[in-house]
Amino acid sequence: MHQLPEDGVLLDLIEQGYTQTAIAAMYGVTPQAVSYRKVRLLGSARRELGATSRAVFEAIVAYKRAHDGNSPTIRELSEYVGRVYSVIHHHLQVLERSGLIRLEGAYSARRICVVGGRWEWDEDSAG
Repeated sequence: MHQLPEDGVLLDLIEQGYTQTAIAAMYGVTPQAVSYRKVRLLGSARRELGATSRAVFEAIVAYKRAHDGNSPTIRELSEYVGRVYSVIHHHLQVLERSGLIRLEGAYSARRICVVGGRWEWDEDSAG
């Protein structure tokens, strides 16, 4: 039985420019199966983020800039944004479906990767 790769692998293939048909051929599935998973992961490009999702994303970026690219925990985001843990968890899933972040490692507390993000050492804090 053929099946699609894990979400992270599929997102990497999409970012690398592979077509749905090419991915389907690689994994022995239909292009429609790839399309369905792609829409589930990335959501609609036309959908805009709500205020809380934007606040969570901005908090992630601010934290990464202040901590040399390290990710915040969900608990730290909860405190920063002022929302409960479950709300932050939901908005992380929204951000992942929109293609702005990728959640890596199922059991890692600091597992948020900003897609296309680049973090540089802050010369002022290097002292």
